[in-house]
Parts: sequence; structure tokens; C-alpha cells
Amino acid sequence: MLEGLQCEECGASPRGMKLCHDMFDDLLGIKYRGDGEAYRLAVACYTFQHPRSHSSTAWWFAYFYLEALYTQQLTSQEAREIAHNRYEDEQSNLPTESPLLHNTPPWTATISDFTSNVLEAPLDEALKWSHALLQDAKSYIRVG
Repeated sequence: MLEGLQCEECGASPRGMKLCHDMFDDLLGIKYRGDGEAYRLAVACYTFQHPRSHSSTAWWFAYFYLEALYTQQLTSQEAREIAHNRYEDEQSNLPTESPLLHNTPPWTATISDFTSNVLEAPLDEALKWSHALLQDAKSYIRVG
């Protein structure tokens, strides 16, 4: 029934009867299993990959969080603090919309890939997803 439909923002194909945003709703299950770090990272990945569905503030925070977490090998809490401070420092110089809003990179990973193995290793899967997103988008984002 949903065959041939793909998310306009990330290109994810439906999984069973679930579209991209339905799979996102399922992430709450990770949160309630006690893996808050994987949940926060997955939410940031989804926000980063779906700029039309989120405010520019949420998008920039997600980008700064993913970048700090990945490039500086920080804990989730440390990365959130860095992202918050960086957003506050650079807010007046940032574009008012995501650089990916009108120029979407060809994504190599989507929420569909993440949800395939999320119950086995939520944090590992979220880290893989975040790394893929940053690699796919690096030539599209200019800050400063």
C-alpha cells in the first residue's frame, strides 16, 4: 500500500506500514528502555536530516551537537553543553534556515537503517547514523 513512497527529506522507504515520521515516533521506545543517550542522539540525527520539519534553532543545535559528539569524542552531556554554547555564540551569524533546506545531500543512511538494529545496540546504531549524516552533509554546510 505504501510501496513507492519515500520521505521527501531523507529518502527513507516505508517499513511495513510505517513512514519516516512513524519510525521516528517509535524512537520513544528507546527512551523508555533507559537508553537516553541513544535516544537524544537519534532525535538529533532525525532533526538534522529533516530541516523542513524542524525550526532552524533545532536544526543548528542538532548539527552542533552531532559535530561535537563525533569530532571531539565527548559524552552526550558534554556535547550538548558545547552545542548550546556554540549556538549562543554564533546565533547572530548563522543563516536563518538550515543549509540543507533547499539542497539535500544524497543520504547514505536514514531512520529506516537505524531502526533495523536499534534494539540490539541503540547507541552504536545512533553513532553510525550520526557519522554517516555528517559525512554526507559536510560539503553542504558552511558556518562563520
